[in-house]
Amino acid sequence: MNTSTSKTPLYIFGEVLFDCFPDSSRVLGGAPFNVAWHLRAFGLDPNLISAVGDDDMGREIKEQMQNWGLSTGLLETDPAHSTGVVNVSFNDQKEPSYVIEQNASFDFIRAKRLPTLDSDSLFYHGTLAIRNETSYTSLQKILDENHPRRFIDVNLRDPWWERDKTLRILQYADYVKLNLDELKTLGEFQPGENWIEQAHEFKAMHNIVILLITRGKDGVTLIDELDQVIEPDKPPENASFVDSVGAGDAFAAMALLGIALDWDWLTTIERAQAFASFIVSQRGATCGDSAVYEDFRTFWSI
Repeated sequence: MNTSTSKTPLYIFGEVLFDCFPDSSRVLGGAPFNVAWHLRAFGLDPNLISAVGDDDMGREIKEQMQNWGLSTGLLETDPAHSTGVVNVSFNDQKEPSYVIEQNASFDFIRAKRLPTLDSDSLFYHGTLAIRNETSYTSLQKILDENHPRRFIDVNLRDPWWERDKTLRILQYADYVKLNLDELKTLGEFQPGENWIEQAHEFKAMHNIVILLITRGKDGVTLIDELDQVIEPDKPPENASFVDSVGAGDAFAAMALLGIALDWDWLTTIERAQAFASFIVSQRGATCGDSAVYEDFRTFWSI
């Protein structure tokens, strides 16, 4: 794969697993893995900090990463815990729900080989991997000893999250992405309250620099470092919708790409919407066809 001109060191921390669907198919997944996969296809060289089991699924993940050009240097093998699995089901509106097996290898990331991260580095993590104290402690140690720019992608999956722990890691983040329901949950909004005003208050309360709020078919809202609201046009409805698994991860990947390549925010979120719209037209969160990414790169001249 062609490499972009960005020299930004990029680290992705968290889960890698298999999403298992009702039709017995399975697709590589986990929000951090999905983000790393997309970024590599768009020409960046992300370093995935995660863990897999010493099992067939773990070996398959390593093989697919190597074939895709993703580094496995920070991917640990845990002989005591199996590779993560998520069982995905859908309601009548094709909205997914998830059963995430506990005590998976990604719950026990130890991150012992991590290089020093400076202020030029971009460091992405979500919220699922911190459900277990081992991975949470490793994440805290990384952030205590280094000072990268942090991009936090909130994924509240009941019952695998804790309110206080989630709010603690949001404090002083450079970039936070979450959907409107998650914002209302974490902000404890009351019925009838103006959500955009509450978003400003939430951003200020937690000293967040950039707040990204995805709103499904209603588009996306970004509040920048000057508290200006940026909203692109709503995305067109996708007639070939299959499922929304990984749509938020696709959006996050494009936001990181825009940061790394120094796009303006409106361009960034417009392109993020476009790529997320493509992802919902296929099964699962990742695409194994590099030509698809090349088409986007050509269209965007990157």
